[in-house]
Amino acid sequence: MLLHSPREVYAAQASFYGLGIRRNGWVLHRSIPGRLERDRAGLRRAGLDVDALERQGRMVIDEALVAQPPEEWAQRWVAVAEQALLKGFDAVWWTGPPIPPAEDVYRLGIAYDQAWERCIHGHPAVTMCLYIVDGLSEEERLARTEELGRFHDALFMSGPGGVSVLETILGMGTPERRAEKVLVDLSAREREVLGLMGEGLRNREIAARLFISEATAKTHVRHILEKLRMRNRAEAAAFAARWLPGPATPPAADGRVSVGPASTAG
Repeated sequence: MLLHSPREVYAAQASFYGLGIRRNGWVLHRSIPGRLERDRAGLRRAGLDVDALERQGRMVIDEALVAQPPEEWAQRWVAVAEQALLKGFDAVWWTGPPIPPAEDVYRLGIAYDQAWERCIHGHPAVTMCLYIVDGLSEEERLARTEELGRFHDALFMSGPGGVSVLETILGMGTPERRAEKVLVDLSAREREVLGLMGEGLRNREIAARLFISEATAKTHVRHILEKLRMRNRAEAAAFAARWLPGPATPPAADGRVSVGPASTAG
């Protein structure tokens, strides 16, 4: 997750942890040495009942110094996560300290971030990595977005209206594979509607194009937003325009969607 300012950290973490708790997760919060009590206070202010969660054994806040090489450090925490899962939790929900924008610290953070992703792979775990982009130019932000997207399942950006999805399928391989990932949970009709949203069509125009009612088009749009976990149609339209650049592919006779190569500009 990309944050504009360190002031957004506790709200993002508290929201993430709260979701994990509701889904029977075990929460691990890693603090920078010397900041443990400050982090506890910040999470409390953001609405998380830290004290109760610690008493119940559902949350651990740790401020151990990072003095080990990335792989060794990651393996240590994977072992801790495995012990928690033996207690009946469905998954481990983890965040570490936010990574400042300074290049040297960012590079160090990337190394540990990647080591954790490699070592926790295959385990039931949800990780939120926080990166501060305050002070970076648009070009620098774009470069970091692309780099982080290569090994994260999704990228989010905080903003005045809340959290928005930047990319949800970055790093999934070729355009063909990206399209397949988008279509996994969409019906053939929803895929058509998503393609038309990418062309900028509104519900009435989508209805006319597909010979359906406007109410039906609206229902399809709602289902698409729910399945892609996006907040509004603008995000879905931008998503479709980038990842589904061609016209919507009609369903085959058996109802399945055919995914062809994405078009490229020559």
